[in-house]
Amino acid sequence: MPKRELVCPRCGSTRADKIISGTPTFELREAGQRGEAFPGGSIVSDEAPVYGCLACHYQWGRHKGQSLIPLITAIKGFVGGFLGSSYSFEADITTGQGRYEALGYGYRPVSGESKTKEIMVTREQWDRLLRALEKCDFEYWVDCYEDPDVLDGTHWEVEVTLNTGETIVKHGSNKFPGRWQQFCKAVSTLVGDTFR
Repeated sequence: MPKRELVCPRCGSTRADKIISGTPTFELREAGQRGEAFPGGSIVSDEAPVYGCLACHYQWGRHKGQSLIPLITAIKGFVGGFLGSSYSFEADITTGQGRYEALGYGYRPVSGESKTKEIMVTREQWDRLLRALEKCDFEYWVDCYEDPDVLDGTHWEVEVTLNTGETIVKHGSNKFPGRWQQFCKAVSTLVGDTFR
């Protein structure tokens, strides 16, 4: 099986590398100075991040058994903008229900009719969605992604609820997490319609 390419959850760069545990070798130190390996090249604690981005120096990842993904019981999402199509969805595994809506220009119903549908969320579909969230490094997305040079465009928000009652919100404007397209594809599969 091919190795999964590392993509930074913050900036989307593929210039990411595993942070090596222990004291870095002379070769790793030199590679770090050239920008070819993560600066420092070592971690000490089991709580420390395990990956680092060589472009923006963001660090992410935890050791197995500490992921928040299995704790998610509900998820809501929106993507779109006033000048184009917009999509929203919600899914809750505790009720097995969800909802999807597509809107056109100006947040108006598509073709004069609202494209809204209720969806059923099975355990199999939910588990598939959680696996996709894990693969796109969802829990390591930063809270806000913004491109300050663009005023209009695409806005998005994702809110998850954990089984502890805690709510986590990630959002952005004209800037997206590293594996955003994978996330959109997983949502599209869940709702059986477009989400992009």
